[in-house]
Amino acid sequence: MDPLSITAATIGISGPAIASIASVCNTIINIQDAEQIVGDIRTQLGNIQRPLDSLKGLRITDTSTLTASKNALARSGVAEAVNDCGKACAAFDKKLQKWTKHSPEGKLSFRDKITVGVWNKEKIHTFKTRVETCQLSVQFAVSSVQLLVYPCLLCSSTPLTQRQHSPAEADEPVGRWLRATEPANAEPRAPSR
Repeated sequence: MDPLSITAATIGISGPAIASIASVCNTIINIQDAEQIVGDIRTQLGNIQRPLDSLKGLRITDTSTLTASKNALARSGVAEAVNDCGKACAAFDKKLQKWTKHSPEGKLSFRDKITVGVWNKEKIHTFKTRVETCQLSVQFAVSSVQLLVYPCLLCSSTPLTQRQHSPAEADEPVGRWLRATEPANAEPRAPSR
């Protein structure tokens, strides 16, 4: 079977949301003097894009594991979080361009520094909070899916739904994965009860 991947579109993340996130990043990059005011927003937006990109690189050969992963992402609300972040990014990008309209290409004028850094400081802080909330939601959701998928990929090709008949059987793939990742010279771990 060909490996399958999880793409943003398959879990309900819209293309315009991803484009809006990228657009705000580009706007911030193009304003050299804005780094000190809104530079950490660019980092946070990158922290949203990277986990989503890691989902694309995740190759799942088992359709039941893929379905379970998509369901876990749907339940986590990651699509809603990213889509809401995309809308907020589109609105913030328009505001940022309006606030910096008096500046020459790439350099903030004194007037626009005051507009961005003083008059709209609270709006920037509110936007940072929204982006941070989205970032945390995405990181949690993607980490959860990776914890669900990686032990299954390492342990066997038996579908996830067929392996989890009892709690002890559900723990066995994780135990095998932990044993497989231990260094060769490490002491064996005692089973936890």
